[in-house]
Amino acid sequence: MTGAPAETSRKFTFSTTPAWAVALLPLVCLGLLPLFIGLYLVSRRASGRLPLTRASSRRVALASWIPAGMTLLSFLLGIAAFVVLGATSSTTTRVSSSLVYTKWVVDANVTGGPEVGFKPSLTGLSGGDIQTVTARNDTSTSPGGWLVDITFTSRGRDLFDALTRDNVAACPGDATVDSKANCAQRHLALWLGLTQADIDRWEDATYVDAVSQPWGSGGKLLGDLLTLEEINSGEVLITGNFTQSDAQDLVAAIEPTSTSSSPAGSLIGGVLGGLALLTFIAALVCLVVLRRLIGPRGAVMGKSTGYADRLVELRRLHPAFAEAVRQMQLARAAAPPPPPPPQPFVPGSN
Repeated sequence: MTGAPAETSRKFTFSTTPAWAVALLPLVCLGLLPLFIGLYLVSRRASGRLPLTRASSRRVALASWIPAGMTLLSFLLGIAAFVVLGATSSTTTRVSSSLVYTKWVVDANVTGGPEVGFKPSLTGLSGGDIQTVTARNDTSTSPGGWLVDITFTSRGRDLFDALTRDNVAACPGDATVDSKANCAQRHLALWLGLTQADIDRWEDATYVDAVSQPWGSGGKLLGDLLTLEEINSGEVLITGNFTQSDAQDLVAAIEPTSTSSSPAGSLIGGVLGGLALLTFIAALVCLVVLRRLIGPRGAVMGKSTGYADRLVELRRLHPAFAEAVRQMQLARAAAPPPPPPPQPFVPGSN
């Protein structure tokens, strides 16, 4: 509103929130979006066209296009962040730390479980020491069953080597033909989710019988494996007449998948995501500030008697514009009233 002669017009929409809308502020506890929606629903709105110079119209349009363009840019930056993170992420695997190996130690009070008179003892070898675990067909049996192949890390290989060596030394001999060589201390047990708290209750036969049920039947025992010889290769096979489904389920329990991103990809994606958020916030600020600084401002009044639409009290107007409107209103008031509409012709009348 510069006071210069009008060259064009533009439609404006004004909105005014009533004073009692402060009662909606508790909606902020539900988030900003419910608050904004509530304020929008209770606000008074009115629209109409105002005369402008072409230069003023362009500035008003710019005040609308800048926030719109920044909003679009923030959307594109957000998409780019997701694309970068997706492109640089890689699906890796980590072996569940709930997988543990135990040896057997003498405890005369134990009356149940896989080894009567013995309770398990954690060895320090766990799922964190496993590099890979896969299910594969056992071609050595007929018909071919399935087994689970575990490969240890270097630390796990050393631990497993020492454990199997101690197993064989506990009762030497050929365990396949000599019963004396098949003692409890020559076994290594594999468990999923076994904890020291479980071991502390090993003298409770009922509890032990439940925990020692096979993993597929609701227990925690994967197998009580007999060590035939020292194993220093860092690889162990778990057999148990598994079906393909059983073996794959066991692998899934031992080795859940996880997704990791490269540091560079995470950094770039994070920067793009941050820029998207900042750009969107800047768009909201521009939407509020620019329109208030450049465009006209107005307060929407309540409905008045005799008016079909709400009245708008315009502000930030040039005095010349206000004077021109006043002169138009005076001229309209001084003008003679329009003639009454002609009466409709009634057939048969003169």
